[in-house]
Amino acid sequence: MTFIFYYIENLLQFIYAYVMGCAFMSVNCKSHRAYRCIAAIPLIFLFTLFAEKEGYEFYTNIICVLYTVILYVYVFHICMADAILLSAMMFALFLVSGEILIIIFSVAGITIDYIAFSLTNNLLLLVLALVLYKYAPLNLVYSYIMTSNLYIKSLEVDVCIALFVFILLSGTNFGRHADYTIVFIFVSYMISINVETIYYQKRTDRQAKELESYEKYLPIVEEMISYIRLQQHDFNNHLQAMQMLPLAHTDYNSLKQAIMSYSGKAGLIPAHLEVLKLNMKLVAGFLISKSEECTLHKKNFEIDIKNYSLQTVVPEYTLIEIMGILIDNAIEACSEEQNIYVQIDSKENKVHFYISNPGPELTPELRSLFFARGYTTKQHDKEQHGLGLYKLKKIADSYKGMIILDNRTRNGQQLVCFEIRV
Repeated sequence: MTFIFYYIENLLQFIYAYVMGCAFMSVNCKSHRAYRCIAAIPLIFLFTLFAEKEGYEFYTNIICVLYTVILYVYVFHICMADAILLSAMMFALFLVSGEILIIIFSVAGITIDYIAFSLTNNLLLLVLALVLYKYAPLNLVYSYIMTSNLYIKSLEVDVCIALFVFILLSGTNFGRHADYTIVFIFVSYMISINVETIYYQKRTDRQAKELESYEKYLPIVEEMISYIRLQQHDFNNHLQAMQMLPLAHTDYNSLKQAIMSYSGKAGLIPAHLEVLKLNMKLVAGFLISKSEECTLHKKNFEIDIKNYSLQTVVPEYTLIEIMGILIDNAIEACSEEQNIYVQIDSKENKVHFYISNPGPELTPELRSLFFARGYTTKQHDKEQHGLGLYKLKKIADSYKGMIILDNRTRNGQQLVCFEIRV
């Protein structure tokens, strides 16, 4: 008879856990997930049988935690760390309800045995769970917790596991070797969860940066598309003009003279056409936009591409950041009609980006200051400058890259040359 009461109690806790899971994750209780709960019936039977033999009062909470975590992983298809967090939230409500019920019974002077108290508590919790499922926006609470930083979630999971192990060891007397074995198993489990969390957090951070990059540079791509369409429109106009020449010039000599004197230039700018061949389209759009910026400021921007297939471990958005720092510095350092030379190559799974512009002689003192935080040669808004090359050095170091700084001479003009290999 006692076993039946224990089994009913566990079954009520299981239903409570399922309804709370549906409430937290905004899942319909009558969905196909409910059929998966059938698998829990024999599992609860085994847990109850084990608990009855070993001393129910202590093992019931441990058993509930175990099969609730298994329930959330199997039925709701969430990872183990999220299942532990969800179970912790659910059992926090369970413990609070039990304490409130004890206070009420004590104040009212009601004496009740463990089985009756537990059944009463579980029935009240089940009713509360159904009310919360129907009316409370627990899905917003769940979304807020689950979208928080994974490192914080990992710490919460570690605390839950540590408390679980403490309760388990303090309430039993397995022996020293068994205690060590249990601690080893749970420490290994915590390490595996933390490794998984760190991996997913890094992947999430990388995806967020990539998304931010695409949102940031999407206008550049759209500008590149508009530019190509404009050039295509001009090209069509030139073709139509060429087609009309034979109608206006019926003899060979005049037609030849008209074609030779025709000053229209059809097609894309050759340098831009070369840039469009790059396999990284965001980089291509970025370089074209910088070329247009130089034209707007009456500065010459020459691009030489040695390899159109850029291979590197550096994400494209970081590569654009590297190029942007160097190109922006070169544009600010140049006067009107001066030249900026850019060369792009790719060797041994690294991108070689070379840029040069007119500049001073690089003395040993100047070389040592170039990458120092806050150093700038600009005389205006100094507090807004001096971080670009410092940041560039940090990025290069993080990807085990190399920066080469040198002076060269071209057409009798002294140039400051940067080459970065990442």
